[in-house]
Amino acid sequence: MAACLEDQGYTDIINKENRAELTVGWYGNNGTPNNRSVALPAGVPAADYKVAVSVNSYQSRNEDFTVKLAVDASVIAETNAGITHETDRFFMLPDSTYSIPSLAVSVPKDTTEAFFTVTFYQDKIDKTKNYLLPLRILDQPGVQVASNTGTLKLTFIGNPLGGPWLWDFYRWDAQNPVGDPRISFTDEPTLFAPLDGLSVKTPTGYYTAPNYLITFSNNAGVLTDFKAVIAPDEIEDAFTSAGIKVVDGPTITVSADYKKITIHYTVFNGAAYRYLIDEYHR
Repeated sequence: MAACLEDQGYTDIINKENRAELTVGWYGNNGTPNNRSVALPAGVPAADYKVAVSVNSYQSRNEDFTVKLAVDASVIAETNAGITHETDRFFMLPDSTYSIPSLAVSVPKDTTEAFFTVTFYQDKIDKTKNYLLPLRILDQPGVQVASNTGTLKLTFIGNPLGGPWLWDFYRWDAQNPVGDPRISFTDEPTLFAPLDGLSVKTPTGYYTAPNYLITFSNNAGVLTDFKAVIAPDEIEDAFTSAGIKVVDGPTITVSADYKKITIHYTVFNGAAYRYLIDEYHR
């Protein structure tokens, strides 16, 4: 089921009491069903983002059903009403930054869900602002819109470092970077995924590629106090359990225009040292 409505129990469904012909809602496991933090792939100007609409009924459907949708700007004010700090509030995602082929989704008679697609033009999105694209399932005769999954909030967390970057990686099989690195790559697309307005995650190139957690301060657009660590919620599985210990760093260096970030650290893997540099630029 896409949603479990507390005012309707199992007996109601079996006896067909207090129930519309169809129950409709947003469905999925990418976050909560009605609140999705959107992360788009790096290196592409336009990206499709898919979510599912679910249609359930107490008996088999003999025909396709079309779910009607709408962009509901009133959700912005409702969402912001519960946010204390002004800098954490959301703006409506500008219509120039996305396209929706159709505000109707056909769910075939032999299925319970169908995908709805939004194309985002991420080069046009201001990465420093919090945006929200609210999508509401419209009421229709004979249909009950699930109260807890009837509105989908596609959110973009504003962060001055968020978005696509290019990534260089260098590894020396030594405690210090002497000579040429043994392993390297350059200009790989990667993503700085915002956790909030002052922190991002992005992968390091070493071993199983756990994420760095990068944090900073922002005073009216002036970024300072940069810090980088191997993400605390990942280091145990990625490094510690494999006998890898960080013995120096990570140390982060950021250019004055914030367009080049270099992080280096040294590990001991139980048998040898590895000196590692991840460099990100845009």
